[in-house]
Amino acid sequence: MTEISRSDHTQNSPENDVKQILAEVPDDLMIEVLKARGSAEVVIRKEFMASHHSFSGPLPPPETLSQYKALDPDLLNRIVTMAEKEQSHRHGVEAGIVKNKFGIDSRGQHYALGVSVLLIALASWALHLGHPATAGAIAVTAVIGAIGAFLRKPSSRKHSTADNASQEPDNPSS
Repeated sequence: MTEISRSDHTQNSPENDVKQILAEVPDDLMIEVLKARGSAEVVIRKEFMASHHSFSGPLPPPETLSQYKALDPDLLNRIVTMAEKEQSHRHGVEAGIVKNKFGIDSRGQHYALGVSVLLIALASWALHLGHPATAGAIAVTAVIGAIGAFLRKPSSRKHSTADNASQEPDNPSS
């Protein structure tokens, strides 16, 4: 008779002995025995377990970093350097976006000033030629356009950056 080893926490019972012996029988042999005994159907159940770990941010969690360091001591420094370079690049891109927006707004103001001066000059010229109604219409158009530009709210331009999805919408009450 075969002696079956047990751990301290299992009870000594014939049922546990049978379960342990059956667990040691290969699956193929068990299927053949069940088929030979005339079992109508043999169902094989196999389980698969998977886990997924994720993180957000420039650096992995400390546990993962220590595992990387165990693989290669220089790997931790390389990961931190990569995160610092990515942050520097992102700040540069965002600074460029702000500078570009300022340039666009400034250029628009210069064009508006140029058009206003041109319309005032045109109105003065029309008045000089003896067309006061035309001069008045041109001057009123220039003044209304300038006032409208000052009263209009700034447009909310959306730039196509990677962080648009993560930005919260502007809250007018804050």
